[in-house]
Amino acid sequence: MKKLIATLALGLGTAAFAQSAQQEPPPSQTQVPSSEQRVGTGVDASQVGRGINGATKEAAAVDGKSDPYQKRHAMDLEGKVTKAESDDITIARKDLPNAKLDVKPRTEVTLDGKKVRADQIPEGSEVRAKFQLEGDNPIAVELKATSPKEKK
Repeated sequence: MKKLIATLALGLGTAAFAQSAQQEPPPSQTQVPSSEQRVGTGVDASQVGRGINGATKEAAAVDGKSDPYQKRHAMDLEGKVTKAESDDITIARKDLPNAKLDVKPRTEVTLDGKKVRADQIPEGSEVRAKFQLEGDNPIAVELKATSPKEKK
């Protein structure tokens, strides 16, 4: 009889313990903690590694926005000019859709090594462009164009 009572007590004790452990699941599985409850790591995400296009905290301007005119983080583009205006340029690329870049006053524009305005680049010129994204808008940082070759 003592064995039966001991087995019953052990079984009930284990069942009660199992039920109490299930009543409080870990907080990570039930809800997202509010900002007051979150534990800080003390590490800024910009200090962990390089961001998109290799941008780091040092690349950000004083106001917290990145400077779209930094060449070291700019993306490259090559093609032929199909349309050039004072405030934008359209570049045709092989096997890709045309690219339209905004041209700002800080954009460096050269034609055959000489500084010019964007609207002075003739249609059909080969161009190598460096650009950055400012929101959803591609901004030309640098445009290096060569005059189209005359066919003889």
